Amino acid sequence: MRKKISAMFFTACLLFGGMSVGSLHASAVKPDVAVTIDQVSVSLHELEQSGYEVPVLVHLEQNVNLNAAEFGLSIDRNCRFEILTRNVYAQLYNQMLDLEMSSSPDIDGCTWITWARKEPYFQENSNILVVLVKIPETAQPGDVYDLHYLTQSPLNAEKNHIWYNYGTKADYTTDGTVIWNDGSVTITEDPEQLPGDINLDGSLDIRDVVLMNRVYVGCESVTSLQIRTGDLDGNGRIDLSDSMKALRKLVGLE
Repeated sequence: MRKKISAMFFTACLLFGGMSVGSLHASAVKPDVAVTIDQVSVSLHELEQSGYEVPVLVHLEQNVNLNAAEFGLSIDRNCRFEILTRNVYAQLYNQMLDLEMSSSPDIDGCTWITWARKEPYFQENSNILVVLVKIPETAQPGDVYDLHYLTQSPLNAEKNHIWYNYGTKADYTTDGTVIWNDGSVTITEDPEQLPGDINLDGSLDIRDVVLMNRVYVGCESVTSLQIRTGDLDGNGRIDLSDSMKALRKLVGLE
């Protein structure tokens, strides 16, 4: 089940940069087509809140009035993934993709993307694709799940990537003017929290004591980060001992 990710987390997902660059010719100084896959960092708490689903955007940074494209994506095989359609993406995140692309079924961690239109597409710096990466629930801080651009179809070894401009009849799989930045999802540590602040509002007060008691009797459910923050006695769960310790802190006895 898809869950909406907080605005702060989604904004962070829109930031991108490149660590590794692939190209057909490393000497190309000014490529005609440049593609970037997001590099996303997400804490364990954010990951849990999102249902272990992380959207990763693919950007077209430069183009030469393209009419058609074909390329592939390889996603870490520990992850499941889904290519979101333009309409589904808009419904989930209130954002619109610039193009509607289609993809082949998942093939052992890979998929092949296709797109075509009659009129040339002129816009640069545009979001053209989103991959919903489903991270394993066993993920730990420091884990990195890679996404790679593919120049060859996982279904057909003779089918290469294409970025095509009908006007110039240029097939950029042969003249070496395509570059790309691979992407990733990196799991980070949770931000430091105030011990006992189980509602994560930045302070320890009576509301935390009440929430601890409600968790103990089964009236409330909390995240793993909240459990770690509220577990003042270190026994791995929230119980009356934790609420008593929090209350003693409030009245100055601890």
